[in-house]
Amino acid sequence: MDSRIVWPARAMVAYGLLSALSAAATVALTLLGAAALSALGASGVMDADPALQLAWQIIAPQDILGRILAVFWAGGQVLVAALILIGGWQFHVVGNRPIAILGAVLCLTPGATSCCIGPAGIIVGVWSLVVLFQEDIVDAFEGPMA
Repeated sequence: MDSRIVWPARAMVAYGLLSALSAAATVALTLLGAAALSALGASGVMDADPALQLAWQIIAPQDILGRILAVFWAGGQVLVAALILIGGWQFHVVGNRPIAILGAVLCLTPGATSCCIGPAGIIVGVWSLVVLFQEDIVDAFEGPMA
């Protein structure tokens, strides 16, 4: 297999995995934080301190909405990461070129994946798109191997 295909395809798969792990960690930490706040409220600690009660009354409604939004946002990131993984795999096996292009474009999409690994997505996405649009690579996807 052509190394021009293998390395960007592996980079897409790795980026998709990192994106999925990052989004899953966001969901887990969000849910653990909600459980911790509930446990703190149930333990009676809030009853002992009026300042904590006041803070809870101010923060709790916004915090719950924020946590719900964070879970939905991270769920969307998991979906995008799955599409990047599938695109990277299709790229690697010289399978479905439009899916590989979709995965590469999703690597470039701001906010679609975690901000911590987003800059790497630009490199992976551009590299993959450059390779995917080379004439001999297009022919490989359309040839007898596909």
